[in-house]
Amino acid sequence: MKKTLSLLICLLMCLPAYPVLGESAGLPPYELPFTAPENDSTPTRTSDIRLFLPNEDSSALVTVDTVVVLRPFKWYAEPALEALFSWRPVSGQPTKARSLPGASYLALNTMNPVEISDGIATVNLAASAMNLSHEDLYTVWMAITDTLCQFGDIRGVNLLIGGIQPGIDVASQTPAGTALRQSDDLATLWARAESRRSSASSGKRITCDVTLYFPAFDGRGILCETRTLVFASTTPPQMAKVLLAALSEGPSDIHVPALPDLNTLLNAVSISEDSGERVLSLRFDAALDTALSDAGISRACFCASLAYTMTTFLPGIAGLDLWIGDSQVTSVTPEATYQGAGEAISFPDGIMRRSQFAVFLLSQCTLYFSDGSGMLRATERAVPWYETRSPRFLLEQLILGSMHYDSVTPLKSVIPASVSGGDILAVALPARGSCLLVSLTPGFLAACEGMAPEAEKAMVYAMVNTLTELEVVNEVCFFAGAEQADTFAGSIVMRGTFLRNVNMIGK
Repeated sequence: MKKTLSLLICLLMCLPAYPVLGESAGLPPYELPFTAPENDSTPTRTSDIRLFLPNEDSSALVTVDTVVVLRPFKWYAEPALEALFSWRPVSGQPTKARSLPGASYLALNTMNPVEISDGIATVNLAASAMNLSHEDLYTVWMAITDTLCQFGDIRGVNLLIGGIQPGIDVASQTPAGTALRQSDDLATLWARAESRRSSASSGKRITCDVTLYFPAFDGRGILCETRTLVFASTTPPQMAKVLLAALSEGPSDIHVPALPDLNTLLNAVSISEDSGERVLSLRFDAALDTALSDAGISRACFCASLAYTMTTFLPGIAGLDLWIGDSQVTSVTPEATYQGAGEAISFPDGIMRRSQFAVFLLSQCTLYFSDGSGMLRATERAVPWYETRSPRFLLEQLILGSMHYDSVTPLKSVIPASVSGGDILAVALPARGSCLLVSLTPGFLAACEGMAPEAEKAMVYAMVNTLTELEVVNEVCFFAGAEQADTFAGSIVMRGTFLRNVNMIGK
């Protein structure tokens, strides 16, 4: 649908790319079907989705159409999974599907139930899911993966239970890795998993898709990337070294600072189960702090990177015991995270747990700024993963302007420096339709006075193109307070609605 609309917009671009004062002479007045929003609102909508469920003999996944209630600017994962877990056959209605195995034990964990970063969803089930056999849990994992991947902005899934990776064997020794959407039947997929388990138990190498979490610039958090890694041994210490080497190599597709060679700074790695939990102990040389500082990486983000990477992949690991030189890391203080900056995170038992670093998890959003030649350039910015679908948050990021940690630099800010987030009065989406309504203060327009026509055009379409990156937004309607003004700064008509302008996007 989005691609079809983009093609239509391209054809429409044969017309003038933006309205200019005076062009509407002789035309009847435009009747706007909307009124200015008074507050932020995104009414829920019903949507048809597909659930992927096992067939009658559990040899394959089949689809069942259902209707769920979604909120447009929120991730769809949780309502989709709740529908998947609760689905039951209806008596008298023919179906090839059956409920998920152990469905009565399936529920999302109350803490961090679903996290989504750069296309990878981590689903955290409640501890009751441990009642399932590993084969049944594998079926649930594949059903979750195919159900979530239908949305297009999720391409892989990690599965945790109570914040811990369960692995694919009873002893929690063989890693599950990251599941990508598969076309094979369940029997083939489970046979492949058992082959990996057999290879691991006999000391042979295994290959896994792994989600790695890298520190972002300026201590703002962590970003993830999925990579295929080969493990010559499946002992946790040896697998941890492979993960450290992969982190040190850096990502291929995301913009982050380069980590030092972590294995050269690693003095010892081991597993402890003294507390009744399986804990990974990492002891680094004292030189690590200097190496991180030289790389522009905060200790807090480094710890978040390790905690997320290790506990997401290594089976049965409850947390990390981290030493730098002769000192155990018993607390860290985030310096520039979007939430919790300046607030110490303590590890009273000396164990860093994944859930303690939830505020660090980021994902990338797309923003548009000027390249200085009259064109716009798209750039990626790392922001809290749950904000990537918030139109207000995206506008606030545009107001902040181009940043040195964006994926494309240098670019020029498009909104006057005197404008602040408070100049966005309301952002709303009607109950039906795909036109986003944005109400701005009169002060916003006052700040635009004197803008050159090209600067005004860049500002308007930077906002429009950024907002139409959102899946449910196809056009934008601006208000100045309760009414539509004639113009932003003198050349572009504000009345009516704005479509995405692909002709302004440079390469």
